[in-house]
Amino acid sequence: GLSYSSMRTTTFRPVFSFAALITETEKYIGYPYVWGGSSPATSFDCSGFVSYVLNQSGWNVGRLTAQGLYNICTPTGSPNPGDLVFFIGT
Repeated sequence: GLSYSSMRTTTFRPVFSFAALITETEKYIGYPYVWGGSSPATSFDCSGFVSYVLNQSGWNVGRLTAQGLYNICTPTGSPNPGDLVFFIGT
């Protein structure tokens, strides 16, 4: 497994509900991975998907890269459902 030194778990708790976030994400099940994609029209890459879903769920983050998402999160040692987990050095 991974040691804590090789990953960073972060908490991101905007004002919308976790249920609303899940409802939004489920709309895009089956969309293919597309590098640089950031909307249903282009499909999504990882950070494009997370940015899009956050924006559609009531949080205005714009289009962030993985580093940008990492930068707006707060480290936590006790992750909860919905927290973003970043792996360092991969």
